[in-house]
Order: sequence, then C-alpha cells, then structure tokens
Amino acid sequence: MTIYTIANAAPSAAKTTATTATQSVPANGPKKPQSMMEGLGGMVPFIVIMGVFIFLMWNGQRKERKKKEEMLSSIKVGEEIVTIGGIMGTVDTVKEDHFVVKISDNARIKVLKNAVSQIVRPEAANAEPEKK
Repeated sequence: MTIYTIANAAPSAAKTTATTATQSVPANGPKKPQSMMEGLGGMVPFIVIMGVFIFLMWNGQRKERKKKEEMLSSIKVGEEIVTIGGIMGTVDTVKEDHFVVKISDNARIKVLKNAVSQIVRPEAANAEPEKK
C-alpha cells in the first residue's frame, strides 16, 4: 500500500508498507453484547405508537357497533326499513332475532336483525339540506 502525504506528493519506496489483517480493538476492551433491555429500548416508541393506533381503531369500531345495536333495538312495528340487500319494506312483526317485513300487499319476508341497514325516517327525507 502506498501512503501519500501532503508534503511528499510523489510516492517513495521507503513509504511503501505491507498491510496486515489486524483487528482494531477499542482502548477500553472488546465491545460487550447488548443486553435485552438495551435492544428493546429503541422499540419502545414504535410499540407505544402501535398501541395508540390499535386503541383508536378498536374504540371507533365499538362506537359504531353500539350505535347499530341501539338502532336495531329501537325499530318498532310500522317503521320503514332498508336491508343491506337494498330491500325496502315496513316492519310487520318484531321477533327476538328477526323481523317480518311487508314489502308489498301480499308479500312478507323474514329478515334477520343484523341484515337491517337503516331506518327510513320521514322527517329526515323531507328536511332541507343546510345552507352554508
């Protein structure tokens, strides 16, 4: 290997040295392996962020599930509903786990409570949209 210095820009035969494969050891000894706690220390912010993210997702789903349960429990005979399949009808009978829905004069179908998408409210349909 040739070493160049600023003072001597040209290589000289005296400055040529052979390289050897030696391992440099720090002055205070070889590096010790990291402990388990030191390795996890860098992951703490990531774990906290993931925990907050999961909590927010879970909390939002819980609120929506509670809102749907309240909507399903408030359905009464005579209300107009829409199923998740798009069928519109009037509730004829309320049972524990399903409704009997009248979809025309001579047609009635059984619909599971979980299959109800929304209640059609006449007040909401007639209301004018808010102006900004």
